Amino acid sequence: MLKTSSDYQQSRRLAEQGKWEQALKKIKLCLRQEPENRKYNKLLKQIELHLHLGRQIAQAQASQARGQFRQAIAGYQRALKTRSNYSKTLKKLIRQAEAEQQEFEQLQEQIELLYKREKYSKANTLAHRLLEITPHNRQLHELVRRIENKERAHILYGEAMALYKRSQFEAALEKILRSLELDGDFAAARILLAKIDAGKTCRKYRLDKEWREKKKLQETIQLLE
Repeated sequence: MLKTSSDYQQSRRLAEQGKWEQALKKIKLCLRQEPENRKYNKLLKQIELHLHLGRQIAQAQASQARGQFRQAIAGYQRALKTRSNYSKTLKKLIRQAEAEQQEFEQLQEQIELLYKREKYSKANTLAHRLLEITPHNRQLHELVRRIENKERAHILYGEAMALYKRSQFEAALEKILRSLELDGDFAAARILLAKIDAGKTCRKYRLDKEWREKKKLQETIQLLE
């Protein structure tokens, strides 16, 4: 009996510290000896309730981190229906989730607009703010990757254009091909690629013509000698 009483006291202390799994093990030891003990069964129910609520809250928080706000809020509300001392915490979590959902949707609209306008740098900054809100949102991670590719493709396009204007066609070609690898739908890059190819062809033609004229001049000089 002394051992059982000790396990009960330990279970209570662990429960007060929020160590619910450890508390559950101790109270189950008590119930093995006295399965009909009301005091032990009452503590068991309290511990099981806290464990159940803890799992519900954890699941809702996981949904929130993935950007599934409706599921998260529904999860918190289900937990709130259970009478417990978690009520204040759950109401606070619901308010936070609703505020995050509103901010998320507003930022999402701004990102979509910036993306359409090809303002990729600004869109990327806002997308990373969204990742801070929902770090486990897989769709958002994919969007960030796509925006970053578009942003890098535009930078390479600008560098390729500068090289093209200086008739540095080989270097420009390398840049523009890398740009198209990142963004295959980049129309301006495809147009520049065609111009670079045309520029290379014209340059080759000019060089061939100069070489032929130089060779012809050398042959003429040899004949005169």
